Amino acid sequence: MINSSTDIDTAQLVESLGQFRRGVLPAGVMRELISRGSEVMPALVSRLNRATDSNRKGLGACPSDVFLCYHLLGIDPQPILRDWFDQFLRCEEDTIECCSGEITQRFTRAIVTAIADPNNISTYCQWLDSLVQDEQVSDYIKLQLVEALFNFVSEKTLDDAVAVQWVLTWIQQRQHLKQDLFSSMVMASMIDIGGLEFKELAVACMERDQLCDNYVRAGDFVSMSDERQLNFLRERAEGDREMLADPISFLSSWHAFAWTTDDLDPIRARCQALPKHSFFRPRHVETPRIEEWLSAIDQSNYETYPQEAVEQLNLNIDQAVEPLFEQVRNGIKSARNGETLDSNGPYLAALLLASNCDTRRVLFDGADPFLELLDLPCERRTEWFGDSIDTHLIKALPHLLAGQTQPMLDRIQDSDRNDIDRASCVLYFVLSVYHGYLSREKCIQILRQLWETLSQEAEKTGTLMPKAAIFDAACLLSLPENDPLMKQATAEGVSHFHLSSESAKICLQQPQDANEVVRTEVIQWKPINEVVQQGCQFAESAFASDSFERHPYLNTPIHTEPAPHQPPVGTLRNTGTKVGRNEPCPCGSNKKYKKCCMKR
Repeated sequence: MINSSTDIDTAQLVESLGQFRRGVLPAGVMRELISRGSEVMPALVSRLNRATDSNRKGLGACPSDVFLCYHLLGIDPQPILRDWFDQFLRCEEDTIECCSGEITQRFTRAIVTAIADPNNISTYCQWLDSLVQDEQVSDYIKLQLVEALFNFVSEKTLDDAVAVQWVLTWIQQRQHLKQDLFSSMVMASMIDIGGLEFKELAVACMERDQLCDNYVRAGDFVSMSDERQLNFLRERAEGDREMLADPISFLSSWHAFAWTTDDLDPIRARCQALPKHSFFRPRHVETPRIEEWLSAIDQSNYETYPQEAVEQLNLNIDQAVEPLFEQVRNGIKSARNGETLDSNGPYLAALLLASNCDTRRVLFDGADPFLELLDLPCERRTEWFGDSIDTHLIKALPHLLAGQTQPMLDRIQDSDRNDIDRASCVLYFVLSVYHGYLSREKCIQILRQLWETLSQEAEKTGTLMPKAAIFDAACLLSLPENDPLMKQATAEGVSHFHLSSESAKICLQQPQDANEVVRTEVIQWKPINEVVQQGCQFAESAFASDSFERHPYLNTPIHTEPAPHQPPVGTLRNTGTKVGRNEPCPCGSNKKYKKCCMKR
């Protein structure tokens, strides 16, 4: 636990930037780094180098903290940074966006201006020219460089005529291009800067069809001033300097952050909502409405699915966290006591909470109930919370544990646990890398240690499925074939646990696509109703539009007064012989009905 800033060195402090919950701006850590001044710059650049290292590929190759490191470069912007920017600005757009957040945002213009040597501005302009001429450099980055020229003009370190000549040269060099994006963006930027030479240039560009019609039109230049708008340039340059001096305020308005914390410890951070992000959360719903929806899911059963209650609780999850957790705890208690399932409320509550662990609308600390749910005996957990709840819990836990590894290690190394449960827990580490809570290097180290532990255990009990899950994880991390872990898996003939062979091949041969494989095959985001339907805790007939058990309050708009309570409409029921979900399937497969035709 971190008690004060003296408990952690600069490198660790920088690395911790990426370990806070998703949507949380670590203002306390950033403020501490800013207070340390120039001494933090080597650590920031070292982390950023990991993003630009072309030899680093695959899941977790670009650490999540580099975005914040990039926005802290204003702590001490020195000309020596030009060499790093020369490499960085020539990277692919995905790499640049990993650091800058969006390739179009103005921080790049501000920092490129700040690292210029005012005593050697001519050489600096030649460097900018080399970037503008480079086809590898994104047009969006080139626009930032053009605008940086006029920051120099406002600061009187560059003559206005020199800046104009550079712009004229760059646009005229591209006059043979039709519908050119770079020319269009530059000329659109010149509308605010003003100047007769740019108005004339715009006319020439329009005549030769150099500008994109869907980006800028002739009419856009009508209001353009013939005079250079120096006040505009000075205000823009001053705004850029303020952004560099106070990146916390700038990032507080960034769409990625809905919360902030002054704490230095990512695990125990106390967070406050950023006021401007109220639009991420729905308008307040009256408590009786929330209680009615909670009651509806508590009264649900195999044949009655309260669709609208689930949808509304999912939409207003920030008002229902505690009562949903209470339903989960009650379900865990009932399952432990061997009680007969009488409600699907605990299942729906657990699913709603797990599905919203990564939302920016609400932050909650619910790792303990989820871990307790995982620790239920397999049959009792399945009976009360469904066949697939463990998958949803594993997907949620990276956000709740925020990089903690011991809770999951303990469960994987517990030889008394069900092998399927142990194998399922391995995915936690891969998802922690994907979400940025765990470094790629630490994850690989953990997988190797687990493999060694399981190999020793295998001599007595056999650990095929957990090893298969580790093999899946190694493939998702794109470990090379000559890696010791991969060689051992091949030698032992270990197959895949859940990962398809095709997806494993993609990750191994095209590491840059591993993130997409995790997103589409492992995480597989789906609407809440589809997730519930695939969970097989409700009969197929419960999802028919005319068979939902409806209450009047579910048919009225959220923000109107609820209608007087009416008895529920009768539910349509199957008149044929009902097959219990745990009974043998009538198709003769010798499997339980819930494991066979019930899913069809």
